[in-house]
Amino acid sequence: MRKISLTIVVALMMMVSGLATSAPSAAATNGLPAPEKVRISAETRPSDGKPVVFVSWRSVPQADGYNIYRNGRYIDTVRGSRKSGYTDAGVDLKTYSKRYTYNVVSFRDSPRAFTNGTPTTQYLRAPKPTQATMYEAVISNNKVLVLFWPSRDAAGYNVYRDGRFLKSIDGDETYFRDVPPRGNHTYTMIAYGYKGNYFVKAKGSSSINY
Repeated sequence: MRKISLTIVVALMMMVSGLATSAPSAAATNGLPAPEKVRISAETRPSDGKPVVFVSWRSVPQADGYNIYRNGRYIDTVRGSRKSGYTDAGVDLKTYSKRYTYNVVSFRDSPRAFTNGTPTTQYLRAPKPTQATMYEAVISNNKVLVLFWPSRDAAGYNVYRDGRFLKSIDGDETYFRDVPPRGNHTYTMIAYGYKGNYFVKAKGSSSINY
């Protein structure tokens, strides 16, 4: 009897654990509504500028939290009935773009219930860079130092001197240096997105007599 009871207990524990890590198929359970208006979008995380996926939904007052699924696999749990958003930093939009399917499952601790929402699929890629602004050009240590207000969401910049391509710099930069021929020169830039999917010309230009 002890062995049988232990087996049953272990089986029940595995079933309960499975509920938290696999998307349920039922449309509704014990009167617990499903999350509605599930939407996904590519956004930029303010803390580090990384492109991430933001998942939003209409909160369910009767729920104790929500399980989040990406492409059919459980990725995280958000507790709190009033929660209505989740940031998925596990998708690297800098590297590739493709279709993603997200599902939000509401759950209640007591009486225990899970309700599957309607999966949402969308093709996502890194956001379009904002416009950078040319600031000024000065001479420093016998070099031209060009300063600019950076673009948000830029993977990098193409730099031009007098209308001709000069070089590319990283998206984290806020200045670049150059040793041009003597004379008057004008610098402009174009910000480009990850995978080169967008190009945005910087506002203004910087000129200097070297």
